Amino acid sequence: MPNGLLILCIAVLGVLGWVAGSARARRAVRNKVQLHSRPHYHGASVLLWTVLPSLALVLAWLVAEPIVIGNAVHRSLPESVQAESPAVRSLTMGTISAVARGLRSLAPQEISDARAGKADLVELLQSKGVAIAAA
Repeated sequence: MPNGLLILCIAVLGVLGWVAGSARARRAVRNKVQLHSRPHYHGASVLLWTVLPSLALVLAWLVAEPIVIGNAVHRSLPESVQAESPAVRSLTMGTISAVARGLRSLAPQEISDARAGKADLVELLQSKGVAIAAA
């Protein structure tokens, strides 16, 4: 899920929480319950307890994601590549990163054509501005 859409979902949940918290507090006031704050403050509290922990988790993942994914990809490399010099491993990881970035720019139809062998993936990526060395 794209980060912008994820943040939008969190914001919508926060607003829904504010509406629900405020409504519950107003209902309590109508039932003659003495509250320590005004109803919209209760709604704001629900909003904050919904949005802030969620955004903290998203931020933590955005920081940790490159490390986690990079380590997973590095561990999945063949033994012959892992036995190479650090320069070769770095070049391999850079190529993998370039392909991954390029795949995000391809349309679903282009990806399915490349999988089916109807289109050359290197040519598709180069048409999107991704520099891939072809043998």
